[in-house]
Amino acid sequence: MAQKKKPYKLELSGPGLFMWIAGIFLLLAWSFVLGVLVGRGSIPEKLKHLTDLKKKLATLEQQYDTGAQKSSKSRAREEAPEGEEFDFFQKLAEKKEEKIVLSQQSKPNAAPKPTNRVSVSPSTGSSGVHYTIQLASFDSREKAAKLVQVLGKKGISAYYVMADTKRGRYYRVRYGDFESREAALSELGVVSVKTGLRGFVCKR
Repeated sequence: MAQKKKPYKLELSGPGLFMWIAGIFLLLAWSFVLGVLVGRGSIPEKLKHLTDLKKKLATLEQQYDTGAQKSSKSRAREEAPEGEEFDFFQKLAEKKEEKIVLSQQSKPNAAPKPTNRVSVSPSTGSSGVHYTIQLASFDSREKAAKLVQVLGKKGISAYYVMADTKRGRYYRVRYGDFESREAALSELGVVSVKTGLRGFVCKR
């Protein structure tokens, strides 16, 4: 038959019991001192460094968000079309100015066809006065030609003419040939909706 195991008894002598009590007391005292130090802010330097590091990380995140917003705004400005640089002061230009049509007006709602032939603007009708819609004016031929191409893709058969004024040479982007001012104003509303440009009616 197997022998029964005798129960193990832990017997503490006087000195052993004293050591256990002293150890527990020291552990409690250390916990109390540590709690007081944390409450007063007297924490170790390593913990202080961690707190400072968190603050620096928060500051860097704010700076990054601010820089991202500024860069997005600058990109939005760079993507703005050059065709919005209008010179509306040309309304007060002289009535008698030299007009040379550099591109022929094609049929409505059709893309303009490039031509190298320089032609004089067509003569007026029986009334003696014709009107047109001026959409923009540039001091660069390239900008005017670019806007004409963009408008052609939208179904607007625009063209540009060169005009020498007291302020210098300008290239004016225009559209249409109307026998009355009322007809030109009516078409101006339609063109403004299609292109988003605020033009004005003037004499040819």
